[in-house]
Amino acid sequence: MDPATLAAGAIALLTPYLTRAGTEFAGEGGRAAWRLASRLLGRLRSAFAGNRPERETLEAFSSEPAGSAAKTQEMLEAAFGSNPELAGQVGQILQQVKRLGPDVYVVQRIAEAEEVAGVKARGIRSGAVQVNQEVKKAKNVTGVEIDGELGL
Repeated sequence: MDPATLAAGAIALLTPYLTRAGTEFAGEGGRAAWRLASRLLGRLRSAFAGNRPERETLEAFSSEPAGSAAKTQEMLEAAFGSNPELAGQVGQILQQVKRLGPDVYVVQRIAEAEEVAGVKARGIRSGAVQVNQEVKKAKNVTGVEIDGELGL
């Protein structure tokens, strides 16, 4: 990944973690993403421990993500451009997050309907889908319908 993409990905992963936006990290995949965000922040803190301006930028972002995200993203992009080893480590963490995929859980309790569908999707690359339907009366009931590819 190029430094700009890595920096944007790091900011995207860390912002909900730092603001404690628990809804961004719901479910088992979310807990794994939370652990990866923590690991990413620890790695960045370690990388910038000896560099006061970068450390201060990261700490400002940690305290107030919304107010310093742009400055931190610029700093990370420069750091990743000059430190391929750090860029590779961050890239690995972001790839692990991508592999987590979403978990979709649908619960439907329906007394009467013409047509019921739990999930209709063009494709699912990763994650899990679970549908729980309790339908008393319906003409056409579909749990999960995938039109495209499954998996990577």
